[in-house]
Amino acid sequence: MMQTLNNLLFASDNEVDKVYMYLRLLNVPVSRHAVKSELMDHPDANSLLSISDTIAGFGVENVAAMVSSEELDQISAPFLVRTQSGEGLSLAIVKEINHDSVTYMPSGQQRWQRIRKDLFLQDFQRLVLVGAVNDTTRHPQFAIDQKKEESQQRKITFGMLALPLLTVSLIVLSLFKYRLAAIIPSLYTILSLAGVMVGSLLLWHEIDRQSTLLKQVCAGGKRVNCDSILSSQASAVFGVSWSLIGFSYFAGSLLAILTMGIMNSLLFECFTLLSSGALIYTAFSLYYQWRIAKQWCLLCLYTQGILILQAGLLVSNSKISMFNALIPENLILPMITCYILPFVLGLIIVPVIKKAREGEEYQKSLAHLKSNAEVLKALLYTQPMITSSANGLGITLGREDARHRLIKVCNPYCGPCASAHVVIDEILADNPDLQIQIIFTASDDDQDRKAAPARHLMAVSDSADEGLLKQALDDWYLAETKDYSAFAAKYPVHDKLQQQGSKVKAMREWCDQMEIRFTPTFFLDGYQLPRSYQIGDLKKLRWAEDEDK
Repeated sequence: MMQTLNNLLFASDNEVDKVYMYLRLLNVPVSRHAVKSELMDHPDANSLLSISDTIAGFGVENVAAMVSSEELDQISAPFLVRTQSGEGLSLAIVKEINHDSVTYMPSGQQRWQRIRKDLFLQDFQRLVLVGAVNDTTRHPQFAIDQKKEESQQRKITFGMLALPLLTVSLIVLSLFKYRLAAIIPSLYTILSLAGVMVGSLLLWHEIDRQSTLLKQVCAGGKRVNCDSILSSQASAVFGVSWSLIGFSYFAGSLLAILTMGIMNSLLFECFTLLSSGALIYTAFSLYYQWRIAKQWCLLCLYTQGILILQAGLLVSNSKISMFNALIPENLILPMITCYILPFVLGLIIVPVIKKAREGEEYQKSLAHLKSNAEVLKALLYTQPMITSSANGLGITLGREDARHRLIKVCNPYCGPCASAHVVIDEILADNPDLQIQIIFTASDDDQDRKAAPARHLMAVSDSADEGLLKQALDDWYLAETKDYSAFAAKYPVHDKLQQQGSKVKAMREWCDQMEIRFTPTFFLDGYQLPRSYQIGDLKKLRWAEDEDK
């Protein structure tokens, strides 16, 4: 049950799930959200290249290859494979393989399966991606993000389980206190809770029709087609979906029981009247699926079954008269409130979640657009241009003859500058044809707290090779607390420090001339980076497309 709840609450597509699970198998501390973001932002989303780049970004060196069935035994598990499924090519994880069996996690599944090797090879598409963890590239932020995500998921899961736990507690207490008299009300309450769960799945179908969980729930014979029924003209009345109405009906009933008492006989007389109306809808729904659509929706059938069982319980309760089932005046307002509340919440929340998921699709399209070097070049030409030469200023990393130059104007104590430093390191490592130039906004005034670390980093740049300089930059920017004294002791520069005054002044004058208003500010190939671009977008840029014709 917990696995099903997690699949629904924290749903993601199969590719995200498999990449996340593979990284966890390799003991890489990473959050599912981080994996999803990297895959979604990749310009070649839904490709093996995006998977390879994403895994590499989390410190796992990997290689993809076409292998034969005979060569598969020679590959060390775990590894990712392409398999043929009912939905076409999909991603799976192989955890263990031997001469006669394979343990793997197939597409759309969250559990390991052990099958005969010959059956596995029938779907195996010969494409394998295998990785090895490179500890030198693992970043501590991965583990921090993972812990945050796990904590958030626990809170959400607890919140979602609160209603079922409260309901079960009420039923247990009622059975202890009222014994046989509480059986029918308890069964009715259990059915209401089941109705809320089914109604939640129906609402989720409105949000994400491609959900793997829903596809599994709705799987059936040839005449089973939840999509067809739930998207038909009969799936809504006056613009409101029957899914929302059904969810509100069961949630309202459960809320009324929890607030007004499970043994409230007047309340159950109200339920009798409402149940009579619900049976009319049940008859309509069954007739529509049977005679008009000639297809069945399993979730709809579950709903009809719950309504029929509830009606049967109410009829069998000798204390409730079907002919006197009129809502008492003192219950009218509380009953209306109980049913209106989930209805209004559904009207508000469902469209919001829909918009959020549409935003994810928009983000994919935007990432693909931003990865085009020609698009960036066109936008760069509309941005402020460097009017004062920056040659010889600051710290330079990368090849002197690189085709592209990225200037980072920063403050040694700037938090966003520190975050950008990690990204710039990754960009430089992946793009040998890029040079990084770091210019500080510090002045040469001893009263300026930025001056000391700026001078020191400049001095390290003068007296050390690039490897040591990168280490010094990492130690400064990645430190949780920036302690200049400790940093200076670790990287002594002796008399070099006094030679940096004129260089710091030159950087400050350049910043004033360029009217730098905030840090970090980036310039790419002589133009300020457009506001619509983040520094991380350059990681996905196809630099090769920027060749002069």
